[in-house]
Amino acid sequence: MQAARMAAEYVGSRFGGKLDVSRKAHDGNTLVTDVDLESQRMIAGLVGKSFPEHRILGEEDKFETEPASTDFVW
Repeated sequence: MQAARMAAEYVGSRFGGKLDVSRKAHDGNTLVTDVDLESQRMIAGLVGKSFPEHRILGEEDKFETEPASTDFVW
């Protein structure tokens, strides 16, 4: 919940502001913003500190090969 609140506060602070928009490399049709990337990074960082043995799979992640699995995946 702490990670979600932290990211929500960040996203809210950027609402209505300038966004850096790019296309996802894997398909070229899906847009991603700097806010998407940063909020995911914030969540992954906090979860990773609390649960270093867990795996985090985010919408904005780029994988060339499937990452190793663990017992816990967020």
